[in-house]
Amino acid sequence: MVEAVAEKDVFDRLSEQESFNFIREMEGLISCPNSDCSGGHLHPHPEEEPIFTCEGCHAKYCILCEVPYHDGLSCAEYKRQAGLTEEQKKQEAAMAEFLREKLTKRCPKCEILIQKDKGCDHMTCTVCNSQFCWDCLADWNIIIRNDNRRHNPTYRWHPDNLRSVQQSGVEDDDDS
Repeated sequence: MVEAVAEKDVFDRLSEQESFNFIREMEGLISCPNSDCSGGHLHPHPEEEPIFTCEGCHAKYCILCEVPYHDGLSCAEYKRQAGLTEEQKKQEAAMAEFLREKLTKRCPKCEILIQKDKGCDHMTCTVCNSQFCWDCLADWNIIIRNDNRRHNPTYRWHPDNLRSVQQSGVEDDDDS
């Protein structure tokens, strides 16, 4: 009926608005939280898949947390972190950096982070199979082919340092 009396562009706009309203009322449809976007996404099971990607602007959102998608964090991690004060976040970041610096080193060949949890200083990178000394990062094959002088001179078991280590009574604690 409206089509018969309305001009074509007016009818088209009304028809588009009616379709838009119908779609908006569909169960599971989530409107894009981006105020500059009128898009949305049909998402009937948000608890199973909380990531919402808008069909219009392609922005990602977390439906459960109702925020832009927190890539790399679970919802629980995001909520815990969101509850921290700025000072607590700084302290947590500083502690993580401290632990990374103290407990990890970069492979001298491929530079991936490696962690030593026990044992001697002979390390083998699981990525590039490079063998090296954990303490001074010297190439292990060169040390084995030659002698301990191939370690960095500051290394505690370098031959030039052994006399002072033996005199001080310090023993290797890696074997305990």
